[in-house]
Amino acid sequence: MAMVKFYYAYQQSPGPYWWFLNLIQHEVEGFPTPSIGFSPCSAGEGVNAYSNTLPGQVFWGAAPTGSSSGQQTISYTLGAGPSGVYVQMTETVTQGTIGWGYSGNPSLGQDSWNWNFYNAVPDYTYTVIPSDIFMLDPSKPGGYPPLYETINFTSTFTNWLGCWTSPSPITITVDVYTNQVTVLGAST
Repeated sequence: MAMVKFYYAYQQSPGPYWWFLNLIQHEVEGFPTPSIGFSPCSAGEGVNAYSNTLPGQVFWGAAPTGSSSGQQTISYTLGAGPSGVYVQMTETVTQGTIGWGYSGNPSLGQDSWNWNFYNAVPDYTYTVIPSDIFMLDPSKPGGYPPLYETINFTSTFTNWLGCWTSPSPITITVDVYTNQVTVLGAST
């Protein structure tokens, strides 16, 4: 399951600036079979806000960043601009552990997370919830709403033969306005 919640705040002075928070939720669940089960192996999320062609869509920050392996609890805080563009998140898994790696290219408006599941089991839903923030700067091209972005989700599953890619990634392209989101394209 893949879901993105979009949050927005406006800043008049200094500014004006429009702030957008993506709260990304990706749930991955393995499945049992009569002979052998498939457990989650990895998951990935990527965001592209096309800052190289729309420099007014300024990448502000993302979380979690860096990398880690073997965590049961992942905690982070991410905030920017005026009050209201803020998230504090804690995730805990009770079956196995999760590791992650973050990579981003702020000048392109891109970031991505790759998660690995250790000692994962079928029939347990692993949930990862990364976030990022973009600011629209009207002094640059593309600096007025909507925020235009594409978000990708991938996952792999494992059995005794190794990790296997899921049948297809989920990709969604959206215009995020101050009061609504318009889906421009989606594929699964």
